[in-house]
Formats: sequence, structure tokens, C-alpha cells
Amino acid sequence: MTTNQSQVQQQVTLTLTKKPENKGKTNPVHRQHQGEKPCCGDMVELTLTLDKINKCLKLQPTTFQTTS
Repeated sequence: MTTNQSQVQQQVTLTLTKKPENKGKTNPVHRQHQGEKPCCGDMVELTLTLDKINKCLKLQPTTFQTTS
């Protein structure tokens, strides 16, 4: 990885840490999973909502919550 790529990756990581996308729980919750992040030990809960559209299932945005 080049120095420029490392700097971009670091900036993206810092930005997402300050303002994470899709944080919280979906409403309603149709599926959920809890697990542990092996790199740091945080507990993570993922939730998602399924929506029937034209006889197909459409995945709505998935959300997450963490507990350090």
C-alpha cells in the first residue's frame, strides 16, 4: 500500500469513527444477529428489515450497534 493510499484509508476510518453510517436499529426488525468483533472484542448487533416489493424481498439498510 502506498503512502497516499494509507493516508486516504486513515482519513476514511477517522471520518466513519466520528460519524458512523447506519448506526442504530431498523424498525421493524425482521432479522438480527449479535456477535463479537475479534480484532477488539466489541459486541456488535446487526439488524435488518425485509420489504416485499413486486413479489421479491428487498433488503432495507442494515444498521448496527456496538458495545465496547
